Amino acid sequence: QLYGKEFKDIVDFKKILLTKKDVLTRTLVEKMMIYALGRDLTGYDSEAIYTIIQNVKAKGYGLKDILLEITASPLFYKI
Repeated sequence: QLYGKEFKDIVDFKKILLTKKDVLTRTLVEKMMIYALGRDLTGYDSEAIYTIIQNVKAKGYGLKDILLEITASPLFYKI
């Protein structure tokens, strides 16, 4: 089960995920940013994370856009 919905195969799983693009994007951005920064996120990171998510949303939720936004983020350059 995912989000209280049952799925029988990868196609059903993908359909469920696509109904939750915002949640999936936020989780993916946060996890990738933790990896990129080599540390946990803090409250000070919230604004940058929000900006990344909004920019990715405006561009159609692409993985390439997530990577580009993370590497363009001021947080990435504070390492």
